[in-house]
Amino acid sequence: MKTKTLSRIFASGLILALMSGCSAPAATPPASSGSETTPPATETPIEEEGYSLPIVKEPITLKFMTRESEYPGTSFNTTTPLIWQEFEKNTGIHIEFEAMPTAELTEAVQLRLAAKSDVPDMIQIPGAQDGSYLSRYLNDGVIVPLNDYIDQYGTNIKKIFEAYPDYEKSLTLPDGSIAGFGNVRASQYGFRCQMIRQDWLDKLGLPMPTTPEELLETALAFAENDMNGNGQADEIGMSGYGTQWKEIGHAWGLHFVTGDGWDVEDGKIVFESITPAYQDFLRFLKKCVDSGAFPADWQSCDKETHLARVSNSQVGLFVRSPALDALNYLDPSQSMKQAIPEADWRVVPALDGPYGKGIFVKEPIAQLSRTVVVTSANKYPAETVKWLDYVIFSEEGVRYNQYGVEGLNYKIEDGKVIKTPSEWDDNKPQADGSWLGIGDYMPSVYTNESDEAVFAHLNLGEDNPALLSIQACWPTVEEPFVPPIPTVEDGKRVSALMADIKTYVDEMFYQFLNGEADIDKDFDKYVEQLESIGLNEVIGIYQSAYDARETK
Repeated sequence: MKTKTLSRIFASGLILALMSGCSAPAATPPASSGSETTPPATETPIEEEGYSLPIVKEPITLKFMTRESEYPGTSFNTTTPLIWQEFEKNTGIHIEFEAMPTAELTEAVQLRLAAKSDVPDMIQIPGAQDGSYLSRYLNDGVIVPLNDYIDQYGTNIKKIFEAYPDYEKSLTLPDGSIAGFGNVRASQYGFRCQMIRQDWLDKLGLPMPTTPEELLETALAFAENDMNGNGQADEIGMSGYGTQWKEIGHAWGLHFVTGDGWDVEDGKIVFESITPAYQDFLRFLKKCVDSGAFPADWQSCDKETHLARVSNSQVGLFVRSPALDALNYLDPSQSMKQAIPEADWRVVPALDGPYGKGIFVKEPIAQLSRTVVVTSANKYPAETVKWLDYVIFSEEGVRYNQYGVEGLNYKIEDGKVIKTPSEWDDNKPQADGSWLGIGDYMPSVYTNESDEAVFAHLNLGEDNPALLSIQACWPTVEEPFVPPIPTVEDGKRVSALMADIKTYVDEMFYQFLNGEADIDKDFDKYVEQLESIGLNEVIGIYQSAYDARETK
């Protein structure tokens, strides 16, 4: 019925075996943070034929259009970050940034690629997870297929494809082309869940919830008692914002929010927002609203309000959180531990719903909502693919992107990466304006090992309760179904139809829960309206693409 359950696909040390394609000298902190081209490092042959470091004998410059840094006081446009200076030192390739906020970037990419004017060498394109924009831009001739370059130079890319075949499958367009790279999300820690305060459960003598009804009862108990001890009735039963409430649907086997409500059952594409399970799930959410388990402003509550309530110890249960936050909240340097030192956060296990055992949905193996592409304006496509192979997929590239610089941000002990306290942490700018540059600004490879390195410095031990609460969920974590990348024409049709479909589904979600529409009397009309908008056509397009992909 469901997509396949995520097995333990990453063993300790696999990243070293997969990504040993190239190596570079150990990095040292720079004396200055300017963007001058640094001399190439001494050439170091790689283990397999493909390329060596430095990639070029004479320095070259690539123009890169990407999203701007989200950290106050930092900008790719004014200061080359530390790890990008290391990339340049090791490869001989200088990156000239044109960075802008995501909203501006989306518009600029669309306008320039449509006009085929002022196009840089590489672009980090924000787009839909279905990847339809890749087919469109490749068909327009403004980005280039990468298959031949990967075959000849993609030493580390090919190892990742071999280790994670679904990643390669997800990147592949209907004509067989690969036109961009997104994050590799292979970690079992990469799922969303409900998070609960164990110390609040203990205070009331309550067990961990195991069903949706028990979750509701627990939320009401939190809301009805002075859990934070301030003498005020300010506790929230369950907290969330936007469409996060749909995350509870995992107890019904539904693939919201990460899975976007699509699934494949016995080879057939299913849009879960029209199923009997979804209707029954809505009934449960309506009960949560009517009972007061949700905050009064559940429809309008934003992220900032939600986080403020959590930090003020008004919340003991929130409906959607990264599972790893249960460990991040143990870090004394993080704001949660500083604000509520007594808080003991745990992952709520998969809830047994009326349709069987509940699930968790991890992030898709290939993140297509933000990919890096090579444009047809690029005079150095081969060198660019070598650079991408090194920066995104090599061992050094992964460590630079996720941890920083060895000796400065992390150390290696017994073959494992352990982050160390550093004034360069969190991309905070230094006095001279220099900054680290780590984070989701380039695709990277996320595995169990890379996630475990983030909390290794806490020395939690294998029997840590918060850690065990995460690992206990792994047997029920599923890879979401992501529809295959459609053809250009199909992609245009799907985009047009899904805009109206999504709008209507979201509108009716709120109407069903606030009582403007009756879940039992009006659900069939709701389904009929979706079909009239064109839902069956979208399902047909996805079904044809899925069948074609699976028979290759």
